[in-house]
Order: sequence, then C-alpha cells, then structure tokens
Amino acid sequence: MRRYGVIKIREYCLDTIACNFETFADTRDFRAMLLTVPPPSGDSSLRTTAPSAPGAALNTDQGNLLDDLREKWLEAEAADLDKRDESALLFDKRLEMLMLVAKKESETVVDDIQDSPAWTFLLCEFCFT
Repeated sequence: MRRYGVIKIREYCLDTIACNFETFADTRDFRAMLLTVPPPSGDSSLRTTAPSAPGAALNTDQGNLLDDLREKWLEAEAADLDKRDESALLFDKRLEMLMLVAKKESETVVDDIQDSPAWTFLLCEFCFT
C-alpha cells in the first residue's frame, strides 16, 4: 500500500516537472541534479516515442528516470502522435544542452546554493531518489 503512494507521488512530480520543464530548466539546482541521475538510455529500443499501450503497467523499479520524464513531457507537449517524433528530438537536444550547461556550472565554484528556493530541493530530491 505504501509503495502505491510513492508511485503516485513520483508520477505527480514527473507530471509537474514535465508541464513546467522550462521553469525547472532555468534553475541551476535542477541542472545540477541532472548530473546525479543515470543518463537517458541510449538504446533506441528502450526509448520509443510510441505511446504506451492502454492499461500498460508502469514499472518504476526498472525505468530510467530521465526516460520517464521524457515520456511525461511528450504526453504534455505532443499529444498528437504525428508530433511525437519531432518533439522527442527537441526534448533530447534540450536535455543534452542542459547537461552540458550543468557540467560547466559544476566546474565553477558555487557558493550560492543557500539562495535557491527550498521547494526546488524538496521536489527534485523526492522525485529523483
């Protein structure tokens, strides 16, 4: 029963991040967090742009978090099937750019972490752990 609650909260967090992706992308904390989670799967068989079959069970124990975020973003941004491939490519390029920015930022000394909104840490830490 407890596991179901965690899955629902994870889904809600991913939905929130996907719907507000650019807002999160603008925060240094979110970009830094991207470097702490496993990268998206590179295997195209694991990264399909095809929507999930109706009633398909979600297995979060084996799913890659950034792949799951990508799918949520596609649901929010490209509901039309004919736009999914184009939108998926845009998301992949944006994520790649964010990770490059995060790597550059991590190379510099950052001592303003206390100035970041607390909700950013709480939401991101909960969703990505």
